[in-house]
Amino acid sequence: MKSRIARYLLTALLAALAMLGLSVAAAPSASAMFIEPGCAQAPDGNAYMQIYVVDDPSAPIKMGRWTNQHRWYDYGSYNLANEYGERRVVNCQWGGARVQLCYGYGGTNCAITIPAGHVWEGSITPINSVRLLR
Repeated sequence: MKSRIARYLLTALLAALAMLGLSVAAAPSASAMFIEPGCAQAPDGNAYMQIYVVDDPSAPIKMGRWTNQHRWYDYGSYNLANEYGERRVVNCQWGGARVQLCYGYGGTNCAITIPAGHVWEGSITPINSVRLLR
């Protein structure tokens, strides 16, 4: 319970700082960021990033806790709509490519950067777009 409150408070603080125009680049929010060992390639051989939604928060991650919700292959910005709650964002790109989670639409006001081969878990509620960068 304390970790949820702390996560909520830190997310609210990051959102407030972002609205004030203060940079919090590369801050992993009140969430976990770790290496993803199971990345696969897209059908055309390219890498991708994807967002998973929590199916059962009480289930262990290894027991199928997450369901794929979005997947993008091309570099650029993607707006999100009606996304709330806990998500897992997986960056299965390589060669230094990264994913940014942004408070603004169109890939603006980005606050969280996920390196290639890494995962971010946390509340997607304040995030309005994602950017895939080389």
